[in-house]
Amino acid sequence: MASEEQSAPFAMSNDESIELCQQLVAASPDAIVVLQDGRYAFVNAAFRRTFQYTQQDVAQGLSFFELVDEGDQEAVRRRYEDRLAGVEVPQTFLLHMIAKDGSRTYCETSAAMIQYRGRPADLVIIRDITERQRTEEDLVAKRRVLDALAGFSKRVLEPDLDSVLQNALDYIRGSVGAPRVSIALRGEQGDGLRLIRVPDVEGPLPTGTFVPAEGVPHSEVIRTRKPMYRPDIEADERRWELDRKLLAAGVRCAYMVPLVVEDLCLGTLNCATHQVDGIAASDRQLLDLLASRLALAIRNAQLFDAIRGNEAHVRALLENSEDVIFVTDREGTVRWVSASAERLRGQSAEELIGTNAFDSVHPDDLAGLGDLLAELLAHPRTPMRMECRVRHQDGSWRVQEGTMNNLLDDPRVAGIVVNSRDVTERRALQQDVQRREKLESLGLLAGGLAHDFNNLLTAIYGSIGLAKRSLAADSVALLRLDVAENASQKAAGITRQLLAFARGGEPIKRTAAIEELAREAASLVFHGSNVRCEFDVPAPPWPAPVDVGQMSQVFHNLLINADQAMPDGGIVRVRIENVSSAGQEVGGGARIRITIQDEGAGIDEADLPLIFDPYFTTKPSGSGLGLPTAHAIIKRHDGAIHLQSSGSAGGTCFVIDLPAEPEGVVVDEPKGGEPCRGHGRILVMDDDQMVQNVVGLMLAELGYEVAFVADGQQALDAYRRRSDEGRPFDAVILDLTVPGSMGGKIAVKRLLALDPECVAIVSSGYSDDPVMARYREHGFVGVVHKPYTLHELGRTLRDALRSQDDEG
Repeated sequence: MASEEQSAPFAMSNDESIELCQQLVAASPDAIVVLQDGRYAFVNAAFRRTFQYTQQDVAQGLSFFELVDEGDQEAVRRRYEDRLAGVEVPQTFLLHMIAKDGSRTYCETSAAMIQYRGRPADLVIIRDITERQRTEEDLVAKRRVLDALAGFSKRVLEPDLDSVLQNALDYIRGSVGAPRVSIALRGEQGDGLRLIRVPDVEGPLPTGTFVPAEGVPHSEVIRTRKPMYRPDIEADERRWELDRKLLAAGVRCAYMVPLVVEDLCLGTLNCATHQVDGIAASDRQLLDLLASRLALAIRNAQLFDAIRGNEAHVRALLENSEDVIFVTDREGTVRWVSASAERLRGQSAEELIGTNAFDSVHPDDLAGLGDLLAELLAHPRTPMRMECRVRHQDGSWRVQEGTMNNLLDDPRVAGIVVNSRDVTERRALQQDVQRREKLESLGLLAGGLAHDFNNLLTAIYGSIGLAKRSLAADSVALLRLDVAENASQKAAGITRQLLAFARGGEPIKRTAAIEELAREAASLVFHGSNVRCEFDVPAPPWPAPVDVGQMSQVFHNLLINADQAMPDGGIVRVRIENVSSAGQEVGGGARIRITIQDEGAGIDEADLPLIFDPYFTTKPSGSGLGLPTAHAIIKRHDGAIHLQSSGSAGGTCFVIDLPAEPEGVVVDEPKGGEPCRGHGRILVMDDDQMVQNVVGLMLAELGYEVAFVADGQQALDAYRRRSDEGRPFDAVILDLTVPGSMGGKIAVKRLLALDPECVAIVSSGYSDDPVMARYREHGFVGVVHKPYTLHELGRTLRDALRSQDDEG
């Protein structure tokens, strides 16, 4: 239906075009300015908000360069002069700008030459990308840490202690960028520290210097086993004898990290600069991580040093090493192996001696390992890196990483030494990080798709509802529309399920009947199945505040699992009971307990701790997301879910506890009959034309007058104009998200500032947004999440207007 707020035809007069341009500039979230002679000739409202300069500041000749960060001024001036000289320069430019209060903003600017008041000028659009830059920097920092850990592990995986130390120092100096890096190792008697420094950097103490344990800050770090950061040694209240030499050498800032492995502190990793507070927090965090790897590498190298000195002592040390050490002949037959091999292979050292190491290697890794062995035989005493998968006694494959060294010509060894470690969990962790990053991307994608999809479903849903009202009860078309409406409901449910896991949506709760939700899910899951579902409800269950869509998904996931656990048929028993606060596992007060028991094969005891882990599944075609999704939803409802299983003989039993409201009243969704009608003037803010069209027809059907706007600013203008005319709106329905413009969250605050009695209802296709769950905290009196029916819209408007009348 038409109204004065609806869009005019596309063709415009010059005056209309100018007015539209003025509105676009005024409403733009980006700062839009015009520069002449390096000064601001025009700025829009976004500029004044972002940089806190008033129109009076601009009128007094505010210079563009006054806002540019000192570090960027030279580049900006050069670019500006090139443009004036006619030199072609990139249209987009990144720089830091300073607001009036001194805050620093990272901006992306786009410029073009125009004519302004008869003179050449620069039209510049300035976008604040500080948050985006921060996000990108966080991602870069994470990648930096992962790359640094991987690169550092490769450099220090050496059997020779001196090589480990020098490789570590070189790598850390390149990664952190500090000019002074050193390692202080404890002496054998514990009476001092031996310093190892980067050889090409002069310092107050040369490499190899033995420093007494007393009088140096390193001893404090070793004693407490905690890092020590001294941002300004000269101003530090704590003083050590070594400080005098450090300050004389120009060292002003130092960071020391303990090198701890198991229950031993081997010494410290030290980093120093000539600048006060010259070691960034990110670099200190990286040093903490590298120190743990370095400590393990030093310990392993010390063990190898012991091998060369005393074979009996070596064997004792190797038995306790975290690494696995093999000695084989040139064909790969195991001649000696450390006891730690049992963790990697599940076989004792005695069982492994005499077997061929290649027999347990994954077939896909044999060719590469064979090439490495040939290279090793051609280059004795040259350690070479290796990585392969090795079969455990239980049939699993473990990823093994390490070095191989040909010592066949060494009579003390006379074999090929393989030093390796099990990195299966680390690789799995890296894969999990990648999966989580993909999941976050999926969440962002799902949110955008859900918004658009729910807008479409709103148009479909509303149109079907309106069409059904125009048909006779015995019409064949009415039956077909019922099918289409049911399909739309299922489509909306799929969207909510995707968002529930991908984005972790906060529940939009209403008091509901849990038994009804469970029975509906069972009816869907077991329709046409050879599995029967039996309910045991000893007393009428208490109502519970839940998100109906999310809780239905929990029941659906658990019942699907039960059905799949019994391919030959069986019985699923669902018990729903009220539980008092005594003996509760979570929280206090009234609870409702749901128990779902099947007669399937059960879950292996070894798998029980993993069932709620993302991606864990024992089904070849399973996604591993069903139970984690159910677990996440229950937790967000302040409930608990756990599993009871008697293994392969007794089936599987899931137990859910949820908060209940014994005195609560079940809020039924309207499913039939006449919708709640009313009267009054309603303003609808939505940027989707299809939604506007359908919602207009729905509101007209309910008896309301309606006007439309596309964003928050238009809503404010229309609301103010109608109030001034004496024809105020009785309620507004605000879309939560309007891409590129003011959405409902900001608009409602400004509407309430304009009219504290404004009746505002929030609507969105992003059903997981926290505003939808806690809408009253944000100033709304009602909520309808897309897609919604004629009945839902009518009920929400009735309740919102009634609550306002009651308060008045």
